[in-house]
Amino acid sequence: MSDERVANRIFYSELQDGKRKQGGQRLRYKDVLKRQMKQCSIVPARWETFTKDRTHWRRLVNTNVTKFELRRLKALDAKRDELKARQPAALSYNYIAGVLTCSECSRTFSTKSGYESHPRAHQRRSQPESETVAVTEYGGSTLYIETALRNTFKDEKLTAGSMELTGHLGDVMKESARIALTVARNFLSDYSPENNFLNTR
Repeated sequence: MSDERVANRIFYSELQDGKRKQGGQRLRYKDVLKRQMKQCSIVPARWETFTKDRTHWRRLVNTNVTKFELRRLKALDAKRDELKARQPAALSYNYIAGVLTCSECSRTFSTKSGYESHPRAHQRRSQPESETVAVTEYGGSTLYIETALRNTFKDEKLTAGSMELTGHLGDVMKESARIALTVARNFLSDYSPENNFLNTR
């Protein structure tokens, strides 16, 4: 096949623009085809040799694609059977006057699925975290940030409190966190002057 043929130009072309993104880099058309050939047990390095004999190439593709589809459906059936074989979660339904009600917060539910997923909210709230709001292109979003208190060691002298920020936070988020700590310290000093919790932790 000539290098000027459209199929060859597409197969061996490179991306004109783009960059690495989270979760993996952008794949070229060639890379996608290579992955699909390997899944169908076709050696990518020899595909041009196979295509010289059109009859053999069509038979090879049809046979291997059929086998791949059978393997894919078999894997899906096995995954579905595994999910069905799982033991149901040990969950007792709390009915009050015929209405599903949470025993911890007294919230009512109209469906069992909502009641079953609700305990995860209590588990999340039991972890030390702070709640904040972020502005996005679609409006606003609530963020839950995990927090931890650094205990003072016995031999460590009480010094001015500090705050350590981890993760991929931008300058604006870091500045907002420092401002929030300053506001909290000022509020606590006015509300309870003898409390030096935020100044020594």
